[in-house]
Amino acid sequence: MSRGWDAEAMVFPNPSVGAFCLSGRWTSHDPVVWDAVGREIPVFRIGDGSYSLGNAAPGTYFIRLMDRRGHLTSPVRLVVVDSAAGGK
Repeated sequence: MSRGWDAEAMVFPNPSVGAFCLSGRWTSHDPVVWDAVGREIPVFRIGDGSYSLGNAAPGTYFIRLMDRRGHLTSPVRLVVVDSAAGGK
């Protein structure tokens, strides 16, 4: 599990094969995700609080959310591993 520096958002499982869940003080806004070089990555909602990066390549990604007061959370790091590795 990874927490934002302000502990307002948690992402799990981490590492992941691309699907992840979010919890914490965030609104119904979908997360914004960037890769390590700053490119925005498409995010797909697959359930309540559950998201997928689709076919994102293995690597490190950064997630930001909007909290209930309209402020952005600190970035939360998500590590995506190859699905053949099974998240291990």
